[in-house]
Amino acid sequence: VMIQIDYTHPRKLHEIKQIHADIKTLVSNIALSKQIVIKQNTVNLSHTSQSFIDYLNDNGQIVLDALLSSKPDILANTYIKDIESKFPDFVTDKAKVGKRNQTFSEVREVAYAIFVTNGYDKLKKKAEIYSALDVDVCPYCNRSLITPIDEGNGKKTATGELDHFYCKSRYPYLAVSLYNLVPSCGICN
Repeated sequence: VMIQIDYTHPRKLHEIKQIHADIKTLVSNIALSKQIVIKQNTVNLSHTSQSFIDYLNDNGQIVLDALLSSKPDILANTYIKDIESKFPDFVTDKAKVGKRNQTFSEVREVAYAIFVTNGYDKLKKKAEIYSALDVDVCPYCNRSLITPIDEGNGKKTATGELDHFYCKSRYPYLAVSLYNLVPSCGICN
């Protein structure tokens, strides 16, 4: 039986909350400028990419808030299905996801730049996230300790990792979704 993770009362999730706020601001700015920086190049949004940004930014960013904080069943049954139906070219060749020389559409690259490059890749204190979730043992194998080790100088050494239940390569828009970040040991990740 897999250990249950309690996401309902997280302590000390300051960094992930700040990343979420930064993403919301970034999406608003992209909607206004109709441009995004991808791999250090400023790119004008195509019609499809602009539609994706409008989808995230619409009605006070309701969808964006949901992508960042909805529970897995809502993500799977509502938002993943919705994105795949509205943006069928999200992954150009689904058979190549996670493999070398994969080809992705611009809308996928826009999502990756927002949620992975400007989101997950900017998380510095990943140990703080799984520590705040009160998980001491990997929920997958229920054997490996993943509690951060206190070095005594105010720093903690990470002994675990954050796994993405929905992988970043296929679902970049879930890269910093709180419920998609599963504390785990390195072997299970």
